Amino acid sequence: MSEQKKFSINSVPVTTLILFLICVVITAALVGTRVLTQPKIDELDRRAENEARQTVLPADDYREAAVTFTFEDETVNGAYLEALDASGKVIGYLVKKGYKGYGGEIPVMVGVRADGTIERIKILAADDETPGLGRKVLEKDFYEQYTGKSSGVTMDKNGTGDTAVRSVTSATYSSKAVHRAVSYALALTDAVRSEKTDDEASSETENAQEGEEGTEHE
Repeated sequence: MSEQKKFSINSVPVTTLILFLICVVITAALVGTRVLTQPKIDELDRRAENEARQTVLPADDYREAAVTFTFEDETVNGAYLEALDASGKVIGYLVKKGYKGYGGEIPVMVGVRADGTIERIKILAADDETPGLGRKVLEKDFYEQYTGKSSGVTMDKNGTGDTAVRSVTSATYSSKAVHRAVSYALALTDAVRSEKTDDEASSETENAQEGEEGTEHE
């Protein structure tokens, strides 16, 4: 008469099954939590984005747009926002760009007025930068230097001249990441402004030609 095998919770198959079931339950719980919290996270992100826009370049509305331009000897297609007043007139542009600092990417939002000068910049995050060094890019003494600057702005350790800003001491990578993002935004908005100027000149030429033709027919 054969002996019956005794059931043991310590057996390898049973232990494996229990661990598998635990993993399934934990995964399902995490997915469920993510599904429930994601809308709230998205809403908080949208609010933070809108607050940043109004801080950098206040406007009644913003409109998405894109332009092809050259930056650092490369042709890129850059997205940006047109800042509009209550009448729908473009009063400036918003550009968001990030480059790698010492610890991670540093996203920067740049507000540029219609005349090509910077209204304000906002460093959106620098959590991965070194405390007391790279994170100093979050301080007003650094980022407020860009207000009023335009294309051709440079950076050095002393901020020499009207077109220069002073880098953060002992934080070269972090400073350069911010400056590169600002330079990108200025190159983009210069391209946008140049296109608008060309379009306006072309429109004026066409109107003048139509006026001449009308005079000849009289």
